[in-house]
This record gives sequence, C-alpha cells and structure tokens, in this order.
Amino acid sequence: MQVDIRVPQISLRRRVWRLFPGEGYSFLGTFQSDSVGFLDLPGASLPADRPTAPNAILNQIKKSIALREAIYEHGRDITVEVEKIDISKYRSSEKRTREENAIINFYYEASPGDLVVLPEPVRMSRIWIGVFRGSNITSAAATKRYGKYPIPSRDIIWGRSVSESAVSAALSSSLRQAHPFTLLEKSLFYEVFALAYGSYIYGDRRAATVFNGNEFLDSDSSLIANVTKIAAAACQIVAESGDLASADRAKLLSILLSNPPAEYACTQESDIHSRGFTRLSSGADVPLVAVAILASLMLLSSCATKEDVKTKVAEIKYVNSSPSGNAACNARVSQAAKIGLDFMDADTTWKLCEAAREADRRKIKPSARPISKE
Repeated sequence: MQVDIRVPQISLRRRVWRLFPGEGYSFLGTFQSDSVGFLDLPGASLPADRPTAPNAILNQIKKSIALREAIYEHGRDITVEVEKIDISKYRSSEKRTREENAIINFYYEASPGDLVVLPEPVRMSRIWIGVFRGSNITSAAATKRYGKYPIPSRDIIWGRSVSESAVSAALSSSLRQAHPFTLLEKSLFYEVFALAYGSYIYGDRRAATVFNGNEFLDSDSSLIANVTKIAAAACQIVAESGDLASADRAKLLSILLSNPPAEYACTQESDIHSRGFTRLSSGADVPLVAVAILASLMLLSSCATKEDVKTKVAEIKYVNSSPSGNAACNARVSQAAKIGLDFMDADTTWKLCEAAREADRRKIKPSARPISKE
C-alpha cells in the first residue's frame, strides 16, 4: 500500500508571471494547442540573447506595428519585407517603453521552470497555469490573424486549468489587467503554487490542499479538522521525541485535546463551494502530514474489519513522485504520518476510515494521493 505525498520544494528564485493572450484573447487557442506563448509581435526578429544596441527592441516593435497596420488594411496575404519597413514616423512613447519591458521580461528574463498564469475570457471562467520550458526563442504562427508572418515565441507547458471561481478575488482581478506580460505580485505566488502543485515547500512555508468534489458536508470539514490536529501532534512528537515508542502517551493525548503550540499551528483557507478547496499552510510539516494521513485513511477504508485496518497501517509506504522533493522532509512526513495512524486505537481509526470512505465517494481528494491498494 502506497501514498504519494507529491511535494515539490520550490526554489526561492522561482517566479510567477501573468501573460495576457492578446487583444480579444485572440491567441489563447494557439497557446494551448501549440504549447507556446508569445507577445503580439508579428514579423519581429529577436536575437537569442538580450540585445545591447540602443533601441534594438524598440525598432522591432515599430516594424511589427507597421506590419500589423499593413495587414489590417490590405489583408493577411499581403507581402511585406519587414526589415525594409520605414519606421521613421513611429515615435517612442511610454506605451512603447512598457511594451519593450514586456518583451525583455518574456523573452529574456523569465527563466525555465518559472510559472505563468493565463486567463480565459470571463465567459469561459477558467485560468491556465503553465511552466516555461527552456530558454530558447522559437517561432510560432497566428495564421488566422497574421497569415504567413511568424511571431517570436517561447515553449510553455500548459499543465493545469482551474475554475476562476476557485481563485481569490485578488488573483482574478490581477489576471484581468490587459498588460502583455508582467510579474505577478509576490503576495499571490503562494496561491498559484497551491493551484499548480497542491502541496509544496517554499522557503519556510509548507502548504497542502484538499480539493472538494460535487458537494462538501460538515462531516468533511470535521474530518479535515480532526486529521489536521492528529498531524500537528504527530509533528510535535517527531520534533521532540523522535518516535511513538519514546513518547509519553499521556502527553500525546493532552496534545490532541488542546490547541497545538504556535509553531505547529496550521492556517486554513476554504472555498466550500462545488469544486472548491481547503488549503492548509504552516511553517511546520503539519499540512503535508495531514493530507498524507487523509490519503492513508482513504486507502485503509477498503479494509473489511478494524483488525485488518490496524494490520495494514504498518504496510503503508510513503513516496514522493516530485522530481524536486526534499529527502529530509519526505522522511519526516512519512514518520509523522505513521505515528499519527499508530497512535489511534482501532475504534478511532475505523471511524475515521468510514468518514474518509464517504469523502472519497464524493470525490474529495487530498493533494497527497493513494496510488496503490496492493
């Protein structure tokens, strides 16, 4: 029996950007189908490395504007020698300086592995989260809009989409700003990490998520609260005693019956609507342990008897499929999850398994996942 805790450790250098998919969201389909992103620069020629010559990028912006104007006036089949376009009539401006900054950020500053968030039109009510793949400037096409003229692009893996109703008002509002490409406010990084990964480690912050199904009941809220309290106690045991055998069981019971110390406190953010979430965060491993225990209970809920449950607890193995996992944290989470399950008596474990079975039936899923019932 295995549980995949799925916890990446995110580098403090990792950034989150927002990309707007062109006027009228016109590039959205190309972004998704071709796994790319680009700015509205038909015909522009950008070097592999950031140009150092004065006005090099501004001149490409002006040539692209001239090409767009020609296409709008004469149609996309027009033939234009972009490098020979006379740009003398195009003046520099604050708007073009902002466009230049967007180009520098998108094509030269955004690093491989950085996240990028993309909104769909409001009527579609979804947002996409992608990851920059490589740093090469490639070439894409928006033939319906610009015909044969290529657009400088970057490869982006658009891996996950979420309902806009499941994100904060601050994130939703930020994404609706029609700037071509800008860095997201750092206060929103945590939310995007949670949407992208479910569980993660970022600096001294640990977070995990329980995703709602079609309905979320009071019993589900109670289950998450109980599991989180068990996780807090287990993390305290790991830090202070090392294992359950050397811990004072009376002390363990007192931990469970009281509020955890501040360092093991876990903040909770919830959207209890359909397809919402419960997001847990802490400076300790508590959120990661909580979803590991919840996933374990869902595994154990297939057992036929209480005795079978207690036997199977010892067989559960915890793995981390994330390629950027932290080995020391993996070990602590595994140890604390086992302590949390071992500490409970058979009757308590059985009741929690019943609650977990019902939650699983309603498609409630922790960011740690049961991956094997063997």
